[in-house]
Amino acid sequence: MSASAASLTREVHSAQRSIDLVELENKSLRAKLEKMDREYKELKRAYFELSIKQRSSNHVIGCQDSLTVSDGIDTSERIQEELREEVHNKPVQRKEEGKNFSCKCDLEGHAGAVYIARFSHKGQFIASGSLDKSVRIWTIQNDSAGRLQGEEKAVLQEHNLNVSDVAWTSDDLFLVSGAYDRSVKYWDLQACKSVSSHDLSGFVLSCICHPLDCNQIWVGTSQNQACLIDRRSPSFANFLQNDGMMNGLCLTPDCNKLFSGDSRGCIKAWDLRMMSDPACDTIAFHIESNKPIS
Repeated sequence: MSASAASLTREVHSAQRSIDLVELENKSLRAKLEKMDREYKELKRAYFELSIKQRSSNHVIGCQDSLTVSDGIDTSERIQEELREEVHNKPVQRKEEGKNFSCKCDLEGHAGAVYIARFSHKGQFIASGSLDKSVRIWTIQNDSAGRLQGEEKAVLQEHNLNVSDVAWTSDDLFLVSGAYDRSVKYWDLQACKSVSSHDLSGFVLSCICHPLDCNQIWVGTSQNQACLIDRRSPSFANFLQNDGMMNGLCLTPDCNKLFSGDSRGCIKAWDLRMMSDPACDTIAFHIESNKPIS
């Protein structure tokens, strides 16, 4: 075989290896994309079911919603259209207690569905997170006539996708927000800007601040993990692996146990003093229908 033929053969083999590598990379990317698509559809379905359940439990719409989630349909828009048709200030009766409740104050400003609202520890402010990608801070107080009035104090806009949860630090000076853009942001409310941002591998579904250490944040994700973020450390301080998406988190007052509600209908208690032990979690309660817990 001539030198030119041998050189051509080597070039062909090299080109074939490059093609094989590209095909492997494309296959890996397709698998990741399919996984993300399944994850997104499951989360969208869970949010839709929770929205319908909340409206049904409050007797806002007096009949069972018959909408179902199908692939490719943005049910959040359909929910918002129906919510716009609901009547404000309509008394809602809780039959089991015989009490009437009515809307005393509307906080209007979000351009999309609101999925989370939390009072500050001192009760002076409300933080809300929405499908419109923003976090808003509100004040609630009585006017001169004794009527409850709400006022928007700040709009925090740095997330790229809908905000799923917010949490106040124990001193109410800072706020943590988590979103579907796979990030958690730590906001200085006096400066109205984020002072740190932390990226995660999955959609952020829940977040809570450590009551004894404002630099520590527990985050629940769609990757079946609860991650402990310490703002003083460049990497995760620790994490807990679950068998379902971590939809809700709550610390006990002594901060020794973390409770989680997940997409498989389980509430688990995690002993944080034994995080290195694989058996640190115990199922405290299980929903028979396996409906997601938020």
